[in-house]
Amino acid sequence: MGFLDKLLGRDFKTVVLALDGVPYSFIKDMYEKGEFKHLGSPEYHKMSSVYPTISSVAWSSFMTGKNPGKHNIYGFVDRKSNSKNLQICNSKDLKSQTLWEYLSEKKKKVFVMNVPLTYPPRKVNGKLVSGFLCSNLIKGTYPKEFASELYKLGYKIDAESSLALENLEKFLKDINETFESKKKVMSHYLNKNYHFMMFHFMATDRINHFMMGNYLDGDKYADKFISFYKKIDRMVGLLKKNLDENDKLLIISDHGFTRLEQEVQLNRWLMEEGYLEEVKEFSNITRETKAYSLIPGRIYINLEGRERNGSVSKKEYNSLRDELIEKLSNLRDPMSGREIVDKVFKREDIYSGPYEENAPDLLVHPKNGYDLKSKFGKVEFISKGLRNGMHTYDDAFVYSSEPISAEKANIIDLYPTILKMMKVKPPKNLDGRSLL
Repeated sequence: MGFLDKLLGRDFKTVVLALDGVPYSFIKDMYEKGEFKHLGSPEYHKMSSVYPTISSVAWSSFMTGKNPGKHNIYGFVDRKSNSKNLQICNSKDLKSQTLWEYLSEKKKKVFVMNVPLTYPPRKVNGKLVSGFLCSNLIKGTYPKEFASELYKLGYKIDAESSLALENLEKFLKDINETFESKKKVMSHYLNKNYHFMMFHFMATDRINHFMMGNYLDGDKYADKFISFYKKIDRMVGLLKKNLDENDKLLIISDHGFTRLEQEVQLNRWLMEEGYLEEVKEFSNITRETKAYSLIPGRIYINLEGRERNGSVSKKEYNSLRDELIEKLSNLRDPMSGREIVDKVFKREDIYSGPYEENAPDLLVHPKNGYDLKSKFGKVEFISKGLRNGMHTYDDAFVYSSEPISAEKANIIDLYPTILKMMKVKPPKNLDGRSLL
């Protein structure tokens, strides 16, 4: 913010830098080894995520300050009402006001870049370019004219994850180019006159999915993995230098990451245990089915009157859930004997609100190393997937330019924290509390 801005009495800004899927344990270790100069310093705090631990649910909880029972996002895909089909969830399914919509109501000018579940874009007082699910800049920006500015700056929407399956060198090149394009946009707009700015980087999550195992193994790609993160670390240093001393800064991740050992197909297990009739896809589910799964770890009872071909009576509902919880809690890797499941939640244990009825009946949270999948048809119960990194619940992080006083932090607490930084009164019905 320049001298003229201060002279004219314009507000100082609050900036959020979001690094998708960056683990606290990793940046802390790199800082202590002297590899990083900024990420992982003592001002960084460990933070927990949400259940299920995926970006669509985590960022929806961040941007609304509410649990999924109040915002209605439970995964990347969900059931369509009275339909055979599944749908990809987007901002139309998000049933709560976002942080930037609330700030817009309060006459605050906002700039939002690349946050998942913001497509299609909703109206704000400022500019927004959508993140995950956006494939077209004109359709993914508000206002639409903003797209032409991004085109001129060479903005890339997202990296091509499929490249990692072909050639890691091509994948790394694409990851770095995508990162640089977003950094360029951030640098271009950072000193513009906005009250709130959020810059989200998905490249960290992408590289972790396909190269976290390489880093942990210390193989030939480990140095390139660390080199990419050193770029992130340098960007953090430059960001701090380019902010006024009175500007506020939050740096956050939405979940942690660890090595992926095995992929576990819950629908295969349900078939083998007699709860799910063997079908090729979701649309083929019949009345013979008692339960089925959607990713990640969501189990739905085939409840009569609710499901399209529901057959389980309300009288049977709770006893069936209890039976599944007991069996799932004892699920073990047939190859190693290791426990697969960390916790099994009933929907009412972790969700509350007007959209709780759309929640899974059970949520299975795995032990680190086991990624829960939900393919239908003839698939192996357990197998080694193409990725070597997976999300973790309790290893996200938060950095704040204002001291954090709370002992424990959850991503849902960041909405009220930001409002406190900005001296804006929070709306009612938030689930989080300020960390300051």
